[in-house]
Amino acid sequence: MRHVQRVALLAVLGCAFAVSPGSAQEAAQEAPEATYQGRNAAAWAVELRSEDVAARRRGVYGLWQIGSAAKPHVRELAGALRDDDEYVRTTADRVLARWDWQVAINTLTSALPELVAALADERAPVRAGAANLIWRCGPIPNVRGGEPPPKELVPALAKALSDADAKLRANAAASLANLGATARDALPALRESVRDEDAKVRLWSARAIGWIVPTEAVPILIELLDDPDPAARTAAVEGLGGATPEQRDAAIEGLEKALADDAVPVRIAAANSLWVLQDPATLGLLAKALTDDEATGVRSAAASAIGALGRADSLGSLTTALAEDPSPVVRAAAAAAMGGFGPELESALPALVRALEPDEATVRGGVGLALGRTPELAGPAVPALIAALDREGTGDELPIYSALMQIATNVGPDDRIVAALLRGLDASGQPRQYAIHGVAACGASAKEAVPRLAELLPTMTDMFDRRAVYSAFQRFGPDAVAARGALRTALDTDAESRTMAAGALACVTDADEDVRRALTVLRAALDDQRYVYFAIPVLARVGPRAKPLAPRLRELLEADGAASTGAAAALLRIEGDGAQDALAHLLAAIGDGDRATIGYLGQAGRVAAPAVPLLIAVADDAADTRRSSALAALVRIGAEGAAVRRVYTKARADADAYIRTLGLRGLRSLPATHER
Repeated sequence: MRHVQRVALLAVLGCAFAVSPGSAQEAAQEAPEATYQGRNAAAWAVELRSEDVAARRRGVYGLWQIGSAAKPHVRELAGALRDDDEYVRTTADRVLARWDWQVAINTLTSALPELVAALADERAPVRAGAANLIWRCGPIPNVRGGEPPPKELVPALAKALSDADAKLRANAAASLANLGATARDALPALRESVRDEDAKVRLWSARAIGWIVPTEAVPILIELLDDPDPAARTAAVEGLGGATPEQRDAAIEGLEKALADDAVPVRIAAANSLWVLQDPATLGLLAKALTDDEATGVRSAAASAIGALGRADSLGSLTTALAEDPSPVVRAAAAAAMGGFGPELESALPALVRALEPDEATVRGGVGLALGRTPELAGPAVPALIAALDREGTGDELPIYSALMQIATNVGPDDRIVAALLRGLDASGQPRQYAIHGVAACGASAKEAVPRLAELLPTMTDMFDRRAVYSAFQRFGPDAVAARGALRTALDTDAESRTMAAGALACVTDADEDVRRALTVLRAALDDQRYVYFAIPVLARVGPRAKPLAPRLRELLEADGAASTGAAAALLRIEGDGAQDALAHLLAAIGDGDRATIGYLGQAGRVAAPAVPLLIAVADDAADTRRSSALAALVRIGAEGAAVRRVYTKARADADAYIRTLGLRGLRSLPATHER
């Protein structure tokens, strides 16, 4: 039972410019082969296999010096963990342990057979090192649909739960947790180790049981709520957040007990787990924690959990906390949580506007987050948002620029918003990225930003800043023709984002030479598996000027997955009504249950009007998880008519706050609609 952690207040914003599929590969550059003393990793690996101990010592040291280039030789290094020579063993362990977890997950898995063998070694340090490295492998591939682990792995880890080394036992339990249901045969050993004398062993054994067999976990986790170690109790509480529906009542009872625990981390974990469960029956518990708990962390976690439920009758408790709680952290959490209430936020808008007045920057940041989630209602707050930017050193620019960007994107800009976003071009980091995307959403009304963006482009060292500028130029189209020179230069110098630079150049100018150069870059990207997923949406933005690449896109219609549906969506943008085959392809994909396709239809705009009946059917199905995508697509297509109005009206009364927001957005998009 994997416990979903509560997202921290600003962590979501860090993901707003995440690398799209293929863009990470686009950033990768060819590097010269790493060597040490003139010899590459393969040469040092030959020494490691020698029968001469001196040669093995040289080999393992050479691989240590080679660094990440030693990755192809992890199996040989893992085998060296059982070498007769201590220097070879310890250095091999250092090489294998040097990669951080993101690299280790994909690197060490291939060495599992050798690591399992080392786990049975008679030497305690060898066993300990092997257990640590197996844990560092992370979720074993079969959990994610890859190759299954060695059949000896689970029995070896189960046996390791009785090792004399407590750290080894904890690593073994954590590794079994990573295996999930695959480790079911280890349950008898885990039931014993959940009572281990070491708190970390108990903690990880409890987590492992929860992740392996959720239906059995809750009674064991509730028993652990009386554990003397706060960390073990915290782990048990986290596990209760993943209770199955059949065990939810028992889990909530356990979490109510945890909310009264003496340890603050346990109470915070309890509020977080109630956030995960999202059961309306817990509102009373959360409201009490928000009001009465002495710990700031517990009150802020309770506020977030109340916001996740989005129940209109609980908005008042957050409004009170925003106005009265002594901690700015709690007030910020209460403000941010209000963004989860959808259209009901309108009644709390005056309180949010007041919180934007001189106060802690943290609180204004929470307000910005809330308004950004419901931009349709944020109009009255725009003057206060902009006034907050006038305060020097406020530290709240990120969520405020985010809110202004969302308002410009979903509602439309006005002169005040445009002016504020233009000013944001002189910010740095993510605030500037939001300002750039907001300026792009303003369209022609912000075209005066073009010279400044063209001036900034050569000075930007951050790849995501540059991509934001290219995206803005793509959306400006011919209004950004003054940036043609900067884009020509970028096409030759920006290897990390060349595909986006090409798309921008093709959008802003119809000069034959420029379009030819841009399409040459984009055509090459379509033929490269590393870049194809990145190039297709760029071509959709280029539109009719990309018509010479339509034949290649039609070939991609026969590809698997996202490349196929993405190519179909791009063809709709490029050929319009002439791309009926592409439209039929997307309609068939919706029938097959492809949620991503719905988003592609929305991007196609009015050309996708024949898909409206299908989208209505999806949006009308309360049991279908794709309904939010369908509602958003209907709005972007500009669908009209009585059936569309009925779907929007139904969504306006939905239990899910985001669905209610989309319903409001849809009703406001219809002609002669004055829905508030």
